Amino acid sequence: MFLPCNGNGTCAVREKDDRYHPVYVDGETAKPLLSREWKKANLIYLGKARGKTYIGVDITLVDDIKISGDMLRPKFLRTDIISRLDAAIMTTAVGKATFHKNSRFCGRCGSKTESKGFGTKRVCTNCGYEVFPRQDPAMIVLVSHGEYCLLGRQARWPKGWYSCLAGFVEVGESLEDAVVREVLEESSIHVERDSVRYIASQPWPFPQSYMIGFHAEAKKTEDGSLPKIDCSDDELETARWISRKEMKAKLEWKEKGEDLKRGDFGFPGPHALAHQLIKAW
Repeated sequence: MFLPCNGNGTCAVREKDDRYHPVYVDGETAKPLLSREWKKANLIYLGKARGKTYIGVDITLVDDIKISGDMLRPKFLRTDIISRLDAAIMTTAVGKATFHKNSRFCGRCGSKTESKGFGTKRVCTNCGYEVFPRQDPAMIVLVSHGEYCLLGRQARWPKGWYSCLAGFVEVGESLEDAVVREVLEESSIHVERDSVRYIASQPWPFPQSYMIGFHAEAKKTEDGSLPKIDCSDDELETARWISRKEMKAKLEWKEKGEDLKRGDFGFPGPHALAHQLIKAW
């Protein structure tokens, strides 16, 4: 099965019965397309599932091609409207297509590279240097203090939208140290390093991140009050402490699709690691 995708982070989907579905093209249908219209396309092996082999068709360099469906970014699609497997196939396709788009020239000698190994790597046509898809590690953490958890929001997010704090891991930095540093930078909250506990991870190829999720505890204050939040460095627009009771109610409302209609804030759905960190807490 072939899935059209490209290096700007989109792949082919269509809406049917109020659900988004990837636009897969079977081998028989793809034959004329691959020999004519898609002769410049790059084929990318995605894996096997459901007894079928899935191949991404990277059409980044193909002009005026007609796709049966719309080219959308999978990160805006939720697992409550597409299957988890389809979501994985779609994000793998766009992640690898982005790699090919950004690696067309050799980082050593500047010559052109070409796709090899069924799209699993690119090789320089001059010096033979090999480059593979990379993933940039980023931590995401739900910080708690007693019966409260810390959520923040960026100014570019939808109104009222909050999530767990997150940031990239620096070179030479441990994951635990990244948690402590990022939370301090974004909210001025001090985290107990020994409290940092790994929970789960999630690939997030937009363009090439790998999210590693944690729970952590804020350092206790002398009087037992909630630590003071300070977002003056502008990494976050704002942050807030939210009670466990309020988060439980929000999770129940979200399962019914009513979370944005009730209360004064929203947060990511089940497709996101942030949601799973909140739910586990």
